[in-house]
Amino acid sequence: MNGKMWKKSLAASLAAGACMGIANDASAVLAPGRADTYVSAVISEQQKNFGADSVMKVAPDAFSLVRFNLSGTFSSWVCSDEIDRGTLMLWTRSVDTAGLVDVYIVNQDWSEMDVTWNTRPAASFVKTISVAEAGQYLLVDLTAQARAWMNEMNSVTGECSGSKAQNFGILLAPNAQQPARVAFDTKVSGAIAPMLDVTLFDHSAGVAGPQGAQGPAGPSGAKGDKGDTGATGAAGAKGDKGDKGDTGATGAAGTKGDKGDKGDTGATGAAGAKGDKGDTGATGVIGPVGAAGANGATGATGAAGPMGPQGATGAQGPIGLTGATGATGAQGPVGFTGATGATGATGAQGSIGLTGATGATGAQGPVGLSGATGATGSNGATGATGATGSNGAVGAKGDKGDTGATGAAGPQGPAGVTGATGTFGGVVARSLTGQPGIGLMQMSCDPGEVAISGGGESSNLNKTLLRTIPTMTNGVPTGWLVETNGAGQDVTTVYVICAH
Repeated sequence: MNGKMWKKSLAASLAAGACMGIANDASAVLAPGRADTYVSAVISEQQKNFGADSVMKVAPDAFSLVRFNLSGTFSSWVCSDEIDRGTLMLWTRSVDTAGLVDVYIVNQDWSEMDVTWNTRPAASFVKTISVAEAGQYLLVDLTAQARAWMNEMNSVTGECSGSKAQNFGILLAPNAQQPARVAFDTKVSGAIAPMLDVTLFDHSAGVAGPQGAQGPAGPSGAKGDKGDTGATGAAGAKGDKGDKGDTGATGAAGTKGDKGDKGDTGATGAAGAKGDKGDTGATGVIGPVGAAGANGATGATGAAGPMGPQGATGAQGPIGLTGATGATGAQGPVGFTGATGATGATGAQGSIGLTGATGATGAQGPVGLSGATGATGSNGATGATGATGSNGAVGAKGDKGDTGATGAAGPQGPAGVTGATGTFGGVVARSLTGQPGIGLMQMSCDPGEVAISGGGESSNLNKTLLRTIPTMTNGVPTGWLVETNGAGQDVTTVYVICAH
C-alpha cells in the first residue's frame, strides 16, 4: 500500500471516529502532519532542536510548528474550489495552564530536524483559540488557508495548476494577555499525530424542493405596432359570361328615297321567329370642348341693396369651363350671407403618402380603477340544441409555457438538540519515526487493539516505499511494517490506524 492509498483508507476508517467529534463525511480526507516540533526560548535551549520529541509545547517560552503534506494526499485534479472546510486536529496531551493560543501562518521554509528558537521562521497572525482540557482533540478552523495551499483552477483550461500560497505550515504561540501552557502529541514514538481534516464539497444532486405557488399574472404588454400589409392574393377564377346588354338607342332615320313602283302583292309569309335582343350600341364620340370666352372686366361694386326674399332654388345647370382668373377688384362691403350652394363633386383621391416612422412607445399609464359591475341581464330563451358537429382535427401541440417564478424559501426550521460529546475510544492513529539511515520500521497497536490500516513515508520524497504490510499475531493484524530505500540522513516514519 503506497502513501496515497494509506491516506485514502485513513479517511474511510474515520467512520468509527464520531466519538472524537470529527466530521464524519464520505468526502473527508485526513492529511497527517509531515513535520512537527517546537522551539524553546530558554537561554540554554535556544540553539537546540526538538524534532525527535513526542510532544510539541506552547508556553510563554515555547512555540510549536507543524506542516502537512497536501500535495501527496490529494490528486492533482482537486482544486481549491473543491474544499468545503479544513480543520486542524491536535491531540492535547497535557494542560498545565488553561488559556489562549495564537495561530499563525508560517511564511518561510523550515526543517523539522534543524529548526531552533534562533532560526524559527517568520509568520503572520490568523486567529486566537482557547485551550482548557487535556485528553481530547483541539479543533481549529483553517478553511481559508487550506484552500490557499491547494492548486487553483485555470479559468481557460479548467485544470488545477499552482497554489495561491506556499505550504510552510502553521505556528502556535501563547497569547500575550492570557497565555496557555499546554503540550500536544507529535507523530513520534506512537503518539497521536497532528492531522488536517479536509472535507470536499459533495456534488451529488440534492432532493428537489416542492414547487412554489404560481405567481400572479403580469400586466398586459403595450399594444404592438400594426403589421405589414400582406402579399397580394392570387387572381380569382374567370367569372361566368354576363347577361346580354340592353338594346341600343334607335339610329337616325335615313334620307327618304324615291317612291318605287307598286309591286305585285306577294303571298303572306310565315311569321318569323323573334330575334335575339341586340347588343348595346357603342357610345358616340364626345365632341371637342369649345374655346373659353375672354373674361370680362370686373365692374365697380354697387351699393348693397336690401336683401330680397329667397327665391326657389333653380335646377343646377351644367358646370361650365373655368375661365381665366380676372384681376381682383377692390373689396366691397361685406354682403349678407347668401344661400348655401350645392356641394361640388368629390375630387379624385390623392396617392397614399409614405408611412411615417413609428413613434417611441409611451410610458404605460397607471392602472385605472375597476368600474362598477353592471347589472346582470335577464337570461334569454334557450334556443333549440343544434346537431352535434363532427370532431375537428387535433391541433398541433402548443409550446411549453414559461416556468413560474420560484416561490419564496420557507422559514428555517429550529436547530436540533446538540448531542452529548462522546469519549475518545474508537479509532486512533499511531506513528513512529526512526533514526536517520534506518529504512525498516514497525509500529504496533496497544493490547486489545486491531490494526485496520497503515502506511509510511520517507523524509526524502524521492525515496520509494519498498514494502508496506500489516504485522499479524495469531492471524489478527496488530501493527504495520514499512521499508524504504532510505540512506544517510533520510528518516523513515511508519503509521498505523488502530481500532478498539
